[in-house]
Amino acid sequence: MYLEEKYEKDFVIEEISFDFFNTRKYHAYAYAKEEPELLFYVGQNRYTGQTEDGYAYEVWSYEAKEEVGPIVEEYYPDHSNYGVSLIFPETEPKDFIRADYKKHATVEVGVSVDNIRVNSANSETEIERAFFLLQEIKEKEIQLHHFGISYQNRTLQLQKEDIQSIESIEDMEKFLREYNRLVLQRGGGDDVFWNGQIGGYNANGRVETGLFSSDRAIGLVVSGRKPPVLFDICAGNSE
Repeated sequence: MYLEEKYEKDFVIEEISFDFFNTRKYHAYAYAKEEPELLFYVGQNRYTGQTEDGYAYEVWSYEAKEEVGPIVEEYYPDHSNYGVSLIFPETEPKDFIRADYKKHATVEVGVSVDNIRVNSANSETEIERAFFLLQEIKEKEIQLHHFGISYQNRTLQLQKEDIQSIESIEDMEKFLREYNRLVLQRGGGDDVFWNGQIGGYNANGRVETGLFSSDRAIGLVVSGRKPPVLFDICAGNSE
């Protein structure tokens, strides 16, 4: 009844469980009958006992991927993988169904082209297409939190403040840096380790790529039921 009253539509609840040993709270996954592909978490907050859900996150994430995905495919048809994830606002809009995710959330975009080794012959071309991809996403009025392109031997990682400063191809060029590849290992439970260092893991997801530059390491979650996260290995935390 909680979901039906909140969103005024029918839902299907599955995998309901009760955590006897830790939180002593109910947890489940659900989906709207008209959107079976959008599976989301619903359960009780371990501290307050209030029911909460991830439906809004899944809907907005789907919208973001539907909008950004084709743009990435246009500029990087040779990609090895790419990810589009959402940074959800602290306060959910009261009527999020009719709210524009662009006005309330920020987006992280990461593209892996590890089949390409950047050198003096192709660096200008690679910087140009990264720049034009970034510009087209910005023209859609999508608020970016992070933008990254990872090659076989180099990586280009832009944080929010960097993105705002990019106005030309020359501005983009200075962010292209060399990096060393790290080996990722699956640890016990829901953890991922980079050479023994814990970084965090999304339940039922998997980490596909780990990259390390002088600034940060990137863990790209390519599947999973919970919102994807960006791993900051230099700090030993996940964002």
